[in-house]
Amino acid sequence: INRRHPAFTVHCGDTKKGSEPPTEAFMKQVHRWFDSLDAPLIYTPGDNEWTDVHRKNNGSQDPLVWLAKVRAEYFATERSMGRTQIPLVTQRRDKGFEKFVENARWTRGGVVFATVHVVGSNNNRQPTIPGALEEWKERDEAVADWIRETFAEARGRSAPGVALFCQANPVLEN
Repeated sequence: INRRHPAFTVHCGDTKKGSEPPTEAFMKQVHRWFDSLDAPLIYTPGDNEWTDVHRKNNGSQDPLVWLAKVRAEYFATERSMGRTQIPLVTQRRDKGFEKFVENARWTRGGVVFATVHVVGSNNNRQPTIPGALEEWKERDEAVADWIRETFAEARGRSAPGVALFCQANPVLEN
């Protein structure tokens, strides 16, 4: 990536295999890798980082615990990662959506870019996992609000375009 000299890079989740148990040490290693890029790196989580940790091969861990760890590790500030950082506007500024620190927005060349936290494994819409449906509903509402705000900002700036980044299909099939 550094040889290509991009203006920025967006990583759309799945920093590890879904069958691999999560560890805080690995999360910190990924953060170091992100920070090794010369240009800004903006990240949005994938299902392998948190929703899939409930699986037996992952130690039957609590997805909500790992979601909190992902937010704490990668989204402590409103800045990109990488050696060169750019400021981000995050949803933490929006009343009622303060915990959705991973939804970010920035502008480059007039285009408004945004990440929205939508992941695989049915976007954590998993009725058999305690707390999953409540988490999904709340995050889904935050994502919808963030997309509306992103397009409102683009209209207000007369932006030539909008680019949204997420890890998985933003439209549930069922």
